[in-house]
Amino acid sequence: ATASADGTARLWDTQDGRELLLRGHGGAVHSVAFSPDGRRLATASADGTARLWDTQDGRELLLRGHGGAVHSVAFSPDGHRLATASADGTARLWDTQDGRELALLRGHGGEVLRAAFSPDGRRLASVARDRTARLWDTEDGRELALLRGHDGAVLDVVFTQEGRRLATASADGTARMWDTFASREELVSTAAARLPRCLSPAQKVAYGLAAAAKVDPQDTRQAAPPCW
Repeated sequence: ATASADGTARLWDTQDGRELLLRGHGGAVHSVAFSPDGRRLATASADGTARLWDTQDGRELLLRGHGGAVHSVAFSPDGHRLATASADGTARLWDTQDGRELALLRGHGGEVLRAAFSPDGRRLASVARDRTARLWDTEDGRELALLRGHDGAVLDVVFTQEGRRLATASADGTARMWDTFASREELVSTAAARLPRCLSPAQKVAYGLAAAAKVDPQDTRQAAPPCW
């Protein structure tokens, strides 16, 4: 799946190159994510909406509520919920079956750039331009923890497989590892800033922290693509 500034997303058959055009957004599409079962695709757009698409026939479900561009989307591990991160300073949780808004997560002091579910789906992490990461209870929307330490916008976030630790990547050139149960910083690495530009912020988190602390990069479920 690809997202484009032309306002569309496209699904491509990797065997024969055929495409399914997903048209409906009124602005650039910033992010795409497949549901765990691969039957739906979520898109986030500058038009302030997210959409859920059937990957077989292109039917869509509109998720409307944000007051600014939607930067990213993330499915819960069971596929029943979708998290959105927005320029309006909030993250939101949605029911993927009927499009209902389940929770409004308000607290950041700047644009929310990314969100990620814990492996068990019970917590959501969000990161923002306000230099913080926050943890939320996905059942009732309560803020569980505020993680401070970065000196620049926090660009990406990823949970480790066991769900206890959280890694963040920042515009300050560092990656940090946090103990989410104790709400404390465990490790700071500047190695991420020296990694190839073709790696995403989340991949830089994984490999930057691996270099600093012998953390297995595969534990964060991030695989490095070839770089030239």
